[in-house]
Amino acid sequence: MWYLIVPPIIIISCLGILLWYLSRKSTDPMVAERLAGMPDGEPVSLHFSRTNEFMLRFLEKFAQRLKVNALRFHNWLHNWLQSIRANRKKVQAIKEQIQVQAKQERLEESRTQESLPTAPSLESFSARPSFPAEASLAAEEPTAALAEPFFPPP
Repeated sequence: MWYLIVPPIIIISCLGILLWYLSRKSTDPMVAERLAGMPDGEPVSLHFSRTNEFMLRFLEKFAQRLKVNALRFHNWLHNWLQSIRANRKKVQAIKEQIQVQAKQERLEESRTQESLPTAPSLESFSARPSFPAEASLAAEEPTAALAEPFFPPP
């Protein structure tokens, strides 16, 4: 927080010291003589003042338009970043829902597997009577009438 308070205090104190120093120098009699002895300068031509006035107006308008466009860009960028953040949060919420659902499904699946009877052992299969090999082969072969496709006559 100090980094927000200290710099303005330093700047204001430096400006105060500078003003105090300049006011002390302006009361010096030697500086007053030098200022009195200086020529007033060249007269400014009318053309130069018009050009200077035009340039100042142009710069003022240009700076104003630049500021407005910078603010528009800032607002557009801020809105865009907010929409990206909102989309990210939506996707994150959907992912969390999917994870919760998957966890619930795994929990239900483990509960159903616990409630199912255990698989029969190999000993129980050997105690059952087996079918003859011919009967099992005949049951697997398709009949000839069903094997051919049926096309109606034209």
